[in-house]
Amino acid sequence: METALAHTHTSNKKGNLFAYLGKVYQYRKMIRTLARRDLKKQYAQTFLGVLWSGIQPAIGLVVFTLFFVYIFKIDTAGIAYPLIALSGIVPWFYFLNVVSSAGNSLADNQDLIKRLYFPRLIFPLAKSLTALVDIGIAFLLYTLLAVYYGQVPGKAIVFLPLFLGMLILLALTIGIWLAALTIRFRDLQNVVPYILNLGIWVTPVFYPTSVVPQQIQPYLHWNPMAGVIEGFRYSLLNTATWDMAYLYPWPIVLIAFVGGLLYFRRTETIVSDYL
Repeated sequence: METALAHTHTSNKKGNLFAYLGKVYQYRKMIRTLARRDLKKQYAQTFLGVLWSGIQPAIGLVVFTLFFVYIFKIDTAGIAYPLIALSGIVPWFYFLNVVSSAGNSLADNQDLIKRLYFPRLIFPLAKSLTALVDIGIAFLLYTLLAVYYGQVPGKAIVFLPLFLGMLILLALTIGIWLAALTIRFRDLQNVVPYILNLGIWVTPVFYPTSVVPQQIQPYLHWNPMAGVIEGFRYSLLNTATWDMAYLYPWPIVLIAFVGGLLYFRRTETIVSDYL
């Protein structure tokens, strides 16, 4: 144990951040292996298997449709509400899954961490890769609904990979920070779910921003997930021009991403001491 810990400390002190990321890249096969393991574990002994990835957003869609269409009767500007809701649910569930699982990834793999040395960053990276399978299945559900409603994407569909990249970066940034912080502050495991449950209400997941009062809409611009979701809707639903104001928080997100990598790298040298 002492030899492994000493090797961990020595290995992580060498080189800069780019050298560290290069070392992480050398373990890319292990990232894929962990992702496959997580998928098998997630759907082991389940009757429907990976179909649960589509059932979860489908249930949310049914509940939101009943609530906002038949009770509140919100204005959707001629676009079928299920498509508006699902275009928000798909990125939100990916964000939720990555933040939750990546945040606990070090604590959940402590036995492996104590036995072997490798860059611990591969754990949150594997979680973000695993969640891509879920978002792919959820997109299939969206495609079926879009065909049913005759909703054909316009030229803006070319921007969808951009917004998907923004989603992955944002989720991974928060996941990396939480993974490093949760090791020291275990209370975060109980606090984060409450914050995420609150986040769905202050983010236009199941409602269009057009129903938000005008005096409140500028505050949405500082919610990175609001910009990501509106970007998905812009790409998929031929909605109005995407508001560039949603880019306001992204310099902060990029700084947080780099800062999270640096903090995670520093923390992983002592992670075994907290497990």
